[in-house]
Amino acid sequence: MARYKLNKKDFENHFKGMMYDTAFSMNGNIDLLLEEKIFNYHNYFVEFFKYMAEHCADKNTEYKSAPYLRNKINEFGDKFKDDYFNAFSKTKNKILKNYNEFERKEKTEDLKKKFCGNLLEIINGFYAIDFTIIPGFEFDTWCNNTEDDFMGVDGILKRSCDKKIKIPMNTKHSNWNEINKFDPFQKLGNWVKTYSFDKLNDNDTLTMKHLTYDGIIFTDNDSSDFSAEKFPKIYIVNDITLCKNLGKYGLNIGNVEIWKHWYKIVK
Repeated sequence: MARYKLNKKDFENHFKGMMYDTAFSMNGNIDLLLEEKIFNYHNYFVEFFKYMAEHCADKNTEYKSAPYLRNKINEFGDKFKDDYFNAFSKTKNKILKNYNEFERKEKTEDLKKKFCGNLLEIINGFYAIDFTIIPGFEFDTWCNNTEDDFMGVDGILKRSCDKKIKIPMNTKHSNWNEINKFDPFQKLGNWVKTYSFDKLNDNDTLTMKHLTYDGIIFTDNDSSDFSAEKFPKIYIVNDITLCKNLGKYGLNIGNVEIWKHWYKIVK
């Protein structure tokens, strides 16, 4: 396990908050389920990594196709949604009891999407530490609940030889038609412009302009030629890349043992 760079301190410093209720605050009184200790978000993240460690880190790995990770995240998201919906029946709070079935389903569906997205974000952060996404760059920080996060940037890589030069990352657990919309690409581009203007001198800005890539989209979905042509400076980590490194793709068996390591970090 020594070859893996992610450690408990990294997890606590950068990612632990995403596994607790503060990272999932929703508008409205639905948060009272959390205050009453009826529902524990954290357990669902831990169970996901436990499942992957037990079922995907062996010679007969279950993780053997590109859509596997996305499907498994959705599966755990459905369980999360069902359990959260059922938690309403356990509350004694009058406000929550007044939610009708449609309102409950609407709220829990929104929360499921957020859970799935944040689960992939955590995987993105772990992956960025333990794998080289772009040669010459290494993990810098995760941006949960920061100004960068509000700009649409989930994490940042830094150049190994010049730590002022940085590349933003955006995580997307959504179908590729949604990703093809310009929004995530534009957010990354706007961050680069703002960072170059506010933090860098002229020489560093020029270096940024000449980088092969100045942004990363990390997704458990497939990608399209359209996106690569329209945004050539955005590097896309897609489902095939993840399957090659974390699962079994064709004759290639990826680094599936890493799921055991990541489970030890989060449990």
